[in-house]
Amino acid sequence: MTENYQKEIKSSPMWKDIVKEYGEDKAEELLKKCQVKFKEQP
Repeated sequence: MTENYQKEIKSSPMWKDIVKEYGEDKAEELLKKCQVKFKEQP
């Protein structure tokens, strides 16, 4: 699920802005920190 989420980010318009702002290497590093986390419901 996290891998799909990361792919969605890379295909979004904001990805180009992230790469422009931080550079390709840093953008990839930041993307790896984006993970799907499920919350337990009470």
